[in-house]
Amino acid sequence: MGHDVGHPERGYIASSFGVGELGLHLCFETPATIAVRRAAASDPELARELVGVDRAGTAVPMIFSFDPRRIFVEATDLDPAGYGRLTVSMLDAELPVPLLRYQTGDLVRLLDADAVAGALHRRRIASPGELPVSLLALEGRDRDPLPNGSHVGVYKDALYEDPTVARHVTGAFRVIFADAGCTMHVQLAPARLSVGDLERRLRDAIPAQLRPSRLVCWPYHRFPFGMTVDYERKFSYYVPGEPDVPLVETTRAIS
Repeated sequence: MGHDVGHPERGYIASSFGVGELGLHLCFETPATIAVRRAAASDPELARELVGVDRAGTAVPMIFSFDPRRIFVEATDLDPAGYGRLTVSMLDAELPVPLLRYQTGDLVRLLDADAVAGALHRRRIASPGELPVSLLALEGRDRDPLPNGSHVGVYKDALYEDPTVARHVTGAFRVIFADAGCTMHVQLAPARLSVGDLERRLRDAIPAQLRPSRLVCWPYHRFPFGMTVDYERKFSYYVPGEPDVPLVETTRAIS
């Protein structure tokens, strides 16, 4: 869209988090939170300090803000890294059903804004806007961790690491684990018929120890895991115990 991530005043794209039972835009990105996540993604030490990412193959969580006048946020049943179950209480007294301590199925870590600001200052990282007071790191669904100890976010991020790759894919993929290893199935965009060096670029964007043993780029209309994204629910990037697509089918798909 022609935006420059370094100049959000000219326009930027931000993520927004909502829950069907609670409402839209419960948590959201700002230019400052986007900058924090990008800095953490490029600085392992900063990622370790801010969001507890201390090993390769762990995706940097989303960094969100929220309005504490609208929702009260808790992280319960914390793990050693400080992540727990996202628990939300709605504060609007006019709601017909004011849900309290509703667990969304996501894992989060509450962040101290002063600590985040201090970490950025020590590294002389300038924020493009005011850092919100209320911050959290959203790791994703509690069912998203994978058998190899990684997270679906690692493979999702790989699709967008290289703009050349991003232009050729829809964003839909499936990872399947079996005794023989991991297969990553990727859906190509409707107008893209040639794979070229797409597979190599995509593999290079995944940490070496987590690269799939097989990567299949499917023409749009032959992708076997759902033709389009269902906007009423999240796309399933991993289904435990799912059998892989037979090799003859994948060979036919890319021939």
